[in-house]
Amino acid sequence: MKPRVLVVDDEHAIVLGLTSLLDLHDIESAGAFDRLTAEAMIKETFFDVILADIRLETEEEGLELLEDIQRLSPRSRVLSMTGYATPELERQVLALGSSS
Repeated sequence: MKPRVLVVDDEHAIVLGLTSLLDLHDIESAGAFDRLTAEAMIKETFFDVILADIRLETEEEGLELLEDIQRLSPRSRVLSMTGYATPELERQVLALGSSS
């Protein structure tokens, strides 16, 4: 069975670019532009991998998404991405079960 990947980012170009790239490699993918949409998708479908931006509308929203993923889909592998990394943020992300 093909892996399913969810890409979550408030930048539409990033979501569209990454999902297009994954599709080219025959990897099933979907995209969400905000935390609430991502949460609804995770409740409905199991994603093997979730690529999640830490800074959606706010950094807090991105961290809340990681908490949602841990609660709703603990078997999903989570990779976090951000253009605003700090050592403290990395510690928080890793504590919430993500790879940075």
